[in-house]
Amino acid sequence: IPNMVNVKYGGGGSLCVGELQKLVGCSVDKQWGKDTSTAMQKFMSDKGYDIGPDGADSYFGTNSVKALQQFLNDSI
Repeated sequence: IPNMVNVKYGGGGSLCVGELQKLVGCSVDKQWGKDTSTAMQKFMSDKGYDIGPDGADSYFGTNSVKALQQFLNDSI
């Protein structure tokens, strides 16, 4: 995943979030909202990561964060 470490915030949003949005196929606005959460959860679930019993519910809780951490670790 290119440029995942280069996180910049401000009026233009986060480059990291923008790269994740490209990866999961949702609209790229560089802002993390419900659409990004849901798309990221679906992406991780489809890849076999455990996002929790509620599935892709747009709430990015503990299980989703752990799944994202594991996905990023596996991607390095």
